[in-house]
Amino acid sequence: MKLHLGLCTINDLEVLANLGKRTFIEAFEKDNKPEDFKKYIDSAFGEERLLKELQDINSSYYFITVPLKSKIVL
Repeated sequence: MKLHLGLCTINDLEVLANLGKRTFIEAFEKDNKPEDFKKYIDSAFGEERLLKELQDINSSYYFITVPLKSKIVL
């Protein structure tokens, strides 16, 4: 199976935010207080914050995708 490593761009912002939230919630929600956890999720994975990070030359995000019938799917 071939994998594709692609640098995230501003066009990936919504997918990046949703994926980050979903995976972080699945991994850590059970170990945290609900009110603290929600504040962190809103702060750390908000589109405004991620947009700033995507625009920062010292910050990079990548997606690993699997090509499927000549299309890359997330």
